[in-house]
Amino acid sequence: MKYFHLELLIGHNRLHIVRHSAFLPSLFNVFILLPLGVYMKYFFSKTMTVKRMVLIGFSVSLFFEITQITGLYGIYNCPYRLFDVDDLILNTLGAVIGFKIAPFILALFPSKDQPLEKAEKVFQAGTVSAMPKLLAIVIDYYVVAFVWLVFSFIFQIDHGSIEFFSKLLGLFLLQFMMPLLSGGKTIGTIVLRFTLVQEEGGYPFRRALFKRWIGLITPWMLGNIFLVVTRYAELDMESDFYVFNVWMQVIVQGLWALIVVVLCIHTIYVLLRPRTRQFYFDKATGITARYNKDT
Repeated sequence: MKYFHLELLIGHNRLHIVRHSAFLPSLFNVFILLPLGVYMKYFFSKTMTVKRMVLIGFSVSLFFEITQITGLYGIYNCPYRLFDVDDLILNTLGAVIGFKIAPFILALFPSKDQPLEKAEKVFQAGTVSAMPKLLAIVIDYYVVAFVWLVFSFIFQIDHGSIEFFSKLLGLFLLQFMMPLLSGGKTIGTIVLRFTLVQEEGGYPFRRALFKRWIGLITPWMLGNIFLVVTRYAELDMESDFYVFNVWMQVIVQGLWALIVVVLCIHTIYVLLRPRTRQFYFDKATGITARYNKDT
């Protein structure tokens, strides 16, 4: 680095400076905290000053360097990178540059008040569009998957059938029992601040909720069943049933591909027309969603 700094100060052969091996790492060290400066200007424009930005940028950069030199705070028994003062200077400089050029960048985006006003209108309207519903389902599934990951790691469980039934039980508890007992709320709907409700004149809520869960879980169950069939239904080529086995796997994989394609088309269609279309599991059961009044 010292030779690079010397060449920069002397000022000869600028193109050689750009080609120097230390140029790109230095440039990236400037860029790494540049978004932080823009972010601070966007959210704290009334209170943030250059001095405070220098302090924040330096503190964040120092956190990076300490993390590296301590081996991720003792997880590794040696540093995985060196503590570099140049990185501190360049990271801090990048944060300040981002703070100073933020007005030019933010001119391309809406002010922070505009999204808040739009969100307020959406909450007042009450009706939940398709995307939050889909995200809530994804959140619920990943919560179950994370719990299983922790559970299997602690108890050293590596068995496909146990994983399948454990996740099935978790999804049943999270997507049926929890909304049934909490008045239409799952972890995903709580995060996204809406509640599942039953349309007037439809099925009783318990029955509708159970049918909705069956509709949600069926593609996931079929996918796991098809996976088991293709994984374990293997025969020797000399077996009398080998040809039958090959055709069975082709049919199974073809059916699963067809289901995936249909689900993808259905999802895209609903997301593109959220005001006029519903997901199949909501339309078939009369379940809809409303934003919570306290939001």
